Amino acid sequence: MSGFIPQEIINQIIEQTDIVPIVEQYINLSKKSSANYFGLCPFHSETKPSFSVSPGKQIFYCFSCQRGGNVIRFIQDIENVSFPDAVRILAEKANIKIPTSDTKLYEHNQTERKIQQNLHLETARFYYNSLNKSTNRHVRRYMAERGFSANTLIAFGVGYADTEWDSLVRHLRNAGFTDEQMLASGIIRKSSRNTLIDLFRDRVMIPIFPSHGRYIIGFGGRAINNSNEPKYINSPETALYHKGENLFALNLVRKLRPLPETLILAEGYMDVMALYQAGFRNSIACLGTALTESQARLIDRYAKKVILAYDSDQAGIKAALRAIEIFEKFNLEISVLDLGNAKDPDNYIKLYGKARFQALLNDAPSALDFQISIARTRSTDKNGSLDLNQYTAEVAKFLAKLDSAVMIEVYANKLSEEINVAGSTIIHDVNQIKQNNSKSEPEQIKHNYSQNQPKNISIIGQKRKHNVKIDQKKYLRDQWLILAILASSPELFESIAERFKTDLFSNQALKLLADKLIKANKENKVSVQNLIFWTDELSHNLENINYTKQLMPVLMTLESDDIRSNRELLTDVLQKLEQTAMQIRQAEILDIINDKETTAEQRNKLIEELSAINKFIHFSK
Repeated sequence: MSGFIPQEIINQIIEQTDIVPIVEQYINLSKKSSANYFGLCPFHSETKPSFSVSPGKQIFYCFSCQRGGNVIRFIQDIENVSFPDAVRILAEKANIKIPTSDTKLYEHNQTERKIQQNLHLETARFYYNSLNKSTNRHVRRYMAERGFSANTLIAFGVGYADTEWDSLVRHLRNAGFTDEQMLASGIIRKSSRNTLIDLFRDRVMIPIFPSHGRYIIGFGGRAINNSNEPKYINSPETALYHKGENLFALNLVRKLRPLPETLILAEGYMDVMALYQAGFRNSIACLGTALTESQARLIDRYAKKVILAYDSDQAGIKAALRAIEIFEKFNLEISVLDLGNAKDPDNYIKLYGKARFQALLNDAPSALDFQISIARTRSTDKNGSLDLNQYTAEVAKFLAKLDSAVMIEVYANKLSEEINVAGSTIIHDVNQIKQNNSKSEPEQIKHNYSQNQPKNISIIGQKRKHNVKIDQKKYLRDQWLILAILASSPELFESIAERFKTDLFSNQALKLLADKLIKANKENKVSVQNLIFWTDELSHNLENINYTKQLMPVLMTLESDDIRSNRELLTDVLQKLEQTAMQIRQAEILDIINDKETTAEQRNKLIEELSAINKFIHFSK
């Protein structure tokens, strides 16, 4: 078996693997905070859960034994295997093939994948510029009439595909893309005359991102003219785009801090944009298809509760019922909005306002209440007569899915009062269904072993004649904290790019990590996973220092419910590091000034620098 595993494959495996269900194959997890799962650590014996899993950052950490890392590290530790073997185990679970011999073919495929990312980015720019042309002001007016502000259009990267048959084709050719590359994108197709034409014409264009938001994978197009059919057209399945594995606007939700406990699942792009603009920024949508298990798993990764905000027509009701069946496989609280006479969330907000919609969210009935209500409607004929056998049979099936005997009795009593049938009879029917459906649950595979950790060696300490009064623990923590914040929120990097320098850090290891972040930012590759990889490399190269052990608790701290926003925290930590760096430089200058070998000219320059430093420290306090 070849030992070659390309970094792109490793990145793909991490992107497509959810750490939560992987860990749950070994231990039981429960959600005890808005962001993280907790359980008993599999690496040491304990009675109180100290093992935490962050779905947002896709990492694990034990606050007791201090083991931590990403999903690959978890498999390495739990299965006691090497890094390549852990990658292969996860690749098999994710159905990702690892090249074993033909590296040239693999490199070609990765090059083509990168080309497609660039092609989609160029297309998004083309559509965006098209929307803002003076000739297309009618499109901007159309969106304004629908209630969308300019800021909302910018937030979602909205553009416009004009009425010409091949304007995008011509643009992409001029940008250097070949016909084969354009056809592979799915947004260009062949006409009956065998010429290349645009897939989207005369449509508002909305780019689609994967949950990490690092590049565009497809587009959704909404017809400007309602006579155009279909109303929505979406990118076809491609090497980049798998609609059943992604959720619209989840990339925006992932930027929220703290991560919301509740997600609002709407039907379409426009609903999500309207909800976002109204302040409900925890809104997402499926991508032109019914909810899939992969999408439900994504939602379960980030939230404790989901509220279905589907259209109020029969198609919307049917979709909601199907979604409930899928969500029942996960540990999620499910509610369903009753939009009344409004056809969709956007329409409801326009009719009744944001406050009423918030009240609607707060009072949203549970999935079970919704199912029972629909069951009664379906069991009632045109004359208003209720078919009791059909109604009670359907409700009993729903109740049989409940684990709580108390909840079964509560609902059975409600139904008893409603249809004048003894509650015990209903409970008997429920238990009969449970008995018929009972299946033995396979036991979970569990591993529980511990491994000695090397002692954490301090990496701070430098003797000087003029001592600097610094809390070394806080100083080290702040250095790791700024690295963790930037890796968690790459969008904040530009705000401090000119001030973020390797000189802020106290040793070569941290300077190296800072330098890697600076370079990665230029290539749009800043991420938590990359920071973990770089830190693991340092830990591997320096046997006596476990840098990963220093990083992981800081990363997990950022998931705390009561943590300040990353932006505020970044500003505060950067200022502290700048002050500390100035204090250290201040001590260095004093040492040099007092050195007998320092010339008068050098001493004068150093005094000027010292004066500037003193002013900085004074005004920073």
